[in-house]
Amino acid sequence: MNALVTIESAPTTGPHGEGHTIFGPKAPAEFLQNLQLFGNVRLACRATRISAQTADHLW
Repeated sequence: MNALVTIESAPTTGPHGEGHTIFGPKAPAEFLQNLQLFGNVRLACRATRISAQTADHLW
């Protein structure tokens, strides 16, 4: 029962666009701008549309 299975590469498109991840080059900069503006991590996360856990993983 040893069958060869073709493995396809993961798709780069998704609901957020071509090759988009939350860790794109704009997310950290946008988060830091919002953090500077609001002075509050939770508000900066909401404005950037990322979770606090995601912001924690950025750094």
